[in-house]
Amino acid sequence: MSLPTTTTDLATMSRRPTLIRAFGRRLAAALPLAAVTAALAPAASHAAVTATSAQPVFPDTLVFSRYHHIIPTKTLADGTTIPWPETVPIDTGIVNVTNTGDSPVSITSASIAAPSSFKVLSPTSFPAAIAPGATLPVQVQFTYNTNATSPNHQLVSSTLTINTNDASSPSKTIKLRGWWQTRPEGGTEPGLRDIVNNIYGFKTSVPSGSQLQQNGGSTKPVGPETVSAYWKRLDTTKPVRVVQLVAYHGSGKTESIFWGSKSAPKFIAKHGPKYAQTVLPMLDPANTAPLDVSRTPTVEPFAFG
Repeated sequence: MSLPTTTTDLATMSRRPTLIRAFGRRLAAALPLAAVTAALAPAASHAAVTATSAQPVFPDTLVFSRYHHIIPTKTLADGTTIPWPETVPIDTGIVNVTNTGDSPVSITSASIAAPSSFKVLSPTSFPAAIAPGATLPVQVQFTYNTNATSPNHQLVSSTLTINTNDASSPSKTIKLRGWWQTRPEGGTEPGLRDIVNNIYGFKTSVPSGSQLQQNGGSTKPVGPETVSAYWKRLDTTKPVRVVQLVAYHGSGKTESIFWGSKSAPKFIAKHGPKYAQTVLPMLDPANTAPLDVSRTPTVEPFAFG
């Protein structure tokens, strides 16, 4: 015997009194009263939580930059001395905690394994309630600092654990990775292996002392790198997405990204000049979100760089 499992089933039966009485007699004979009540009761509500990085690379990771200090002046190639250009690191990040269930949920705590290097800026108190379908941002800041001048840079790693009253999965963990520099420039920037493997955690093998592709250098691939003058989309129904992972070059300057043909390159985007020494530089001119853009190419295959 099958039981009605939806409100539509029950509504249909309510229009057929004879059938419902017959069904009731059969049900009473087959099941105890408690089982009948449970079968016809509405489903229990439940809380369910997801925690996702607001940054555009990995959903379980936040990356940061920080300087000990910024020196007051900068000497240009012609010997001219100018005040150091405005230089801003990305030292905060957000994890979006979403209640995907149909009953309220609370964040009971948010703890960091290395509290001397990172801290939770908000929420400022717990428990913090999240209504069904709502999202609560948890903001984290990279705070590591030291007066030591050697080494002049350091990768700092930790984890953020968000605890909730979601019975099915009460804890969510986010990786935290920060690149600390004594100052911008001056040999304190991360190398290729630091960026690829250590800051972002990509599994691509980057050999030690990797060849950097710049200044018209050789096009020999570095490790498993793919070197190509032209590219095309694997899925032509989707646009090309461009995320700038880092910017480490002269402070106060920007770098632009182009694509198209060699003879007619087209501008895609550039980061803000004050984000020339950081992970996830902000998109110019708004400078309110990382450089993360999607474009559909007008020619294919296309050059990119």
